[in-house]
Amino acid sequence: SAHPRNLLISEPKKSLLPENCGRPRVRNKIFGGTPTPIGAYPWVVALGYRVYYNVIKTNKIIAVIQLGTWNLDSDEDCIEDRNSRQRRCFSHIVSGFEDIVIHPTFDKEAEFADDIALIRLNITLSFDRDDNVLIRPVCLPSSDLRVRDYGRGRMAIGAGWGLTEHKNYSSVLMSVELPIVNNKHCVRRYKRQFVGNQLCAGGERGKDTCIGDSGGPLVLSDPFGPPFTQVGIVSFGQTPCGGKSTPGVYTSVARYRKWIENNLKP
Repeated sequence: SAHPRNLLISEPKKSLLPENCGRPRVRNKIFGGTPTPIGAYPWVVALGYRVYYNVIKTNKIIAVIQLGTWNLDSDEDCIEDRNSRQRRCFSHIVSGFEDIVIHPTFDKEAEFADDIALIRLNITLSFDRDDNVLIRPVCLPSSDLRVRDYGRGRMAIGAGWGLTEHKNYSSVLMSVELPIVNNKHCVRRYKRQFVGNQLCAGGERGKDTCIGDSGGPLVLSDPFGPPFTQVGIVSFGQTPCGGKSTPGVYTSVARYRKWIENNLKP
């Protein structure tokens, strides 16, 4: 059963998006994943306790509540500064929301088409200061990016606090590498559940995003390293998670870039 080229080009309203994006300050369920280094994916934030989305613009994210968090069971996360050899701790930032923009053709009673929303925070974030290295924006793909542009076997990264292979939710942020899958395979697997504004990733036994990861990011890095670009949003998949030849389905962010930009505010 189902559960809930250069990637960046000049686009209209580009000035509303941060130019410095997708670069973690820390170098380095998720089925078959591993705990991430603290700060490895600083655009991932937690909504409530389990659902999280990605920072894409100062004071706007693909949904909210707890920012700059790695361990959900602690009030702050600490990292070792390699240069000064000092321990730096960062408190999580908690925010309410000012507005929620749900895609106008999304129907929660139907299939998962247009499974995307924006939330505007009621606080303002600043990415220019170095006061919290655990909060950074992610890059957006160009609107004309298609699955065939990724290249055969290209590995993407999913991250979240969802259900693990141990059948419990993770308190620390987990990540897993998933191969991008040809759309034709997904059409055969999911039939009419799979629509044109989606993409598939995964299909390796024991590796998958899962329940509780919905809304989370699927990112690609430049072949030579950061920046990271969010190409997908966890939408749905088969249960149990992590089955062989059963990739997960993700909302394709490229197909919604113009909609995102049209709903940004200064």
